Amino acid sequence: MARHTHMFAALLSAAAALSGCQTVLIESHSDPSLGKPAVGRILVVASLPGEARRAAEEELVQRLAGHDATPSYRFLSPEESTRSSDIRRRAADEGFDSLIEMKSIGSSFRTRTGSGGYVETGFGFSGYVPGSLIEDIEFGVTFISLKDDRELFTCVVRRSDPWTLSATVQGVARRAVKRMKAEGLVD
Repeated sequence: MARHTHMFAALLSAAAALSGCQTVLIESHSDPSLGKPAVGRILVVASLPGEARRAAEEELVQRLAGHDATPSYRFLSPEESTRSSDIRRRAADEGFDSLIEMKSIGSSFRTRTGSGGYVETGFGFSGYVPGSLIEDIEFGVTFISLKDDRELFTCVVRRSDPWTLSATVQGVARRAVKRMKAEGLVD
């Protein structure tokens, strides 16, 4: 049984590679004069719809193992404001030192030549497309010090040809935290 599971995982990986599905860091910025900040308690916020929010927040928290990170779905009710300034104020009032925020900042479509097919994307588009329709979704991830009220790090990550929005945001979260670690902001 385990052998079949490994073969299935290998086939899925090969299919993803052949389909052109990829997650790429487009740009990032941090202030090198900061050194390694004391991050303390971190609130993780993904301003995304439905299950994508939960998937992104859980992936970010998992990747920040060793830090005191809390997903916002455990902290903020669905009725509470999703404005960044309101969330920052509430998080600071509750003793959080830092905030990591992920949000979609845009998407675009391009066509790859070849045979067509039925396409369903993470943001609700579906239908028959001649050739292959490729969706590029860009996400911004920002790491904020609530104590100093300033951005410590920001990056833009693009996911091309996503299968599902939940899987897409998990890949974006992995890429963003990998870059934060490379910059020395988190362990």
